[in-house]
Amino acid sequence: MELSGNFRKSSGSFDKDVWKVPHAVGSPRERDSVTVRVPGTSANLGCGFDCIGMALDIWNELTVERAPRFEILIEGEGEAVLPRDESNLVCKGVQVAFDAAGVKVPPLRYIMKNAVPFARGLGSSSAA
Repeated sequence: MELSGNFRKSSGSFDKDVWKVPHAVGSPRERDSVTVRVPGTSANLGCGFDCIGMALDIWNELTVERAPRFEILIEGEGEAVLPRDESNLVCKGVQVAFDAAGVKVPPLRYIMKNAVPFARGLGSSSAA
């Protein structure tokens, strides 16, 4: 999994805001966006069953960024069937993280680029 983000100066409490990360040199800074990339996978290799697997060079990428209003953009696998409202499992996961931090979810834009095919044994459920 890869993680990256754009940062801006913090204006609130570090303990209460999941968008803040420690900075090596100075004080915590808030993220304007977070991007996560996860690979497709294959398990059940030979006699290893679920103990031996490998990551594949196909990726799902999710970017969550601050926005003036809620929005979901989906490209690739599931584009026609995945929900584009707060019922989307990605939104539910973000909501849980903010709830755990005791912070209200700000308006966010979710950008999903899905290359891992559904129901093909390539780890789409774990990549989600």
